[in-house]
Amino acid sequence: MFGKRTTKSSSRGKAAAAPFDRAKFATALGTVMLVLILSSVAVGFTLGFEPLEARAIRILNGSKPVSVSIAWPMMDAANADSKSNDAKSSATAKPTPRSTKPAGKTWLPEQFQEQLLETATRALGDARDPYSREALRLVGESMQRSGWFDTTPTIVRRSGGDVHVEGTWRVGAAVVKQGSKLVLVSWNAKPMPVEYDLDTKLGSLSVITGVNSPLPKTLSGAIDFSQTWAGSDLEAGLELLALVSKQPWRDQIQSVDVSKYPRTKQLEVQTARGGRIVWGGRPTAPLPGETSTREKLDKLAWLNRQYKSIDGGRLAIEISGQRPFEIDVSATSASVAGAKGQ
Repeated sequence: MFGKRTTKSSSRGKAAAAPFDRAKFATALGTVMLVLILSSVAVGFTLGFEPLEARAIRILNGSKPVSVSIAWPMMDAANADSKSNDAKSSATAKPTPRSTKPAGKTWLPEQFQEQLLETATRALGDARDPYSREALRLVGESMQRSGWFDTTPTIVRRSGGDVHVEGTWRVGAAVVKQGSKLVLVSWNAKPMPVEYDLDTKLGSLSVITGVNSPLPKTLSGAIDFSQTWAGSDLEAGLELLALVSKQPWRDQIQSVDVSKYPRTKQLEVQTARGGRIVWGGRPTAPLPGETSTREKLDKLAWLNRQYKSIDGGRLAIEISGQRPFEIDVSATSASVAGAKGQ
């Protein structure tokens, strides 16, 4: 009996003394790690990567509140991408805006800055999770609908819980008279979210009158800022304004009348002194028998040199014909002044 037990004990000792097999251990460990990785991928597909991503971002940001910042359009386009020109608005999980003035000079009035910050912050708060991709999408869509951007702006999440908005800004070109209001439009004939009363002093902005088509609207009746104003009359008026805005006498232009354009393809200009200039066809498409656009500009330059006014001090002047000038001979400088005083 004792001999047999001694023999078994000796066998166990030999087994325990067997060398450690590193290769087998490495293979087993690799198998376990592969199973864990595949399990994580399966969980990701089951639960979705977005919640995991949002949770990771939230952990990295710690207790900092989510916020919105917008790269405002600058007076100097070269500085438009400068981070020091950003304005930020802090927010909680359901954010509330707090306006701060931008460090640089922007042409966008503070009133509209605050409105845009409120719009973006509200969109961020509408998301189920302000750290999610859905939140970025909602902010981008709200900015595109705002009427201040030409295309959907870029929305990125930066360190510290900051949701940053940056894009190509729509620039106001003129105002269009619509009933008792003046509506701001961009150079590509899209409406912008700015309205003025008829008696508002507009500074360098000119008025386009006689536009036949109404404002583009959504199905709900709101202004659709994403749509170009229908009709070629406004487009033609903006083309003429773009041309005259480069001239040294541009401040004399008060308005462009496009009311006759659908029928006759003619444009007229109203000067700040009350004179009316029949320009004719749009600059890129003069009408048959008309003088060239270059010759029309030369005529106005000559009048400005001679009379210090592009309307020559007349109530009406026609510059589109081949003859040097067709002027209403009954009009004088005094009659222009009298007409303005009425």
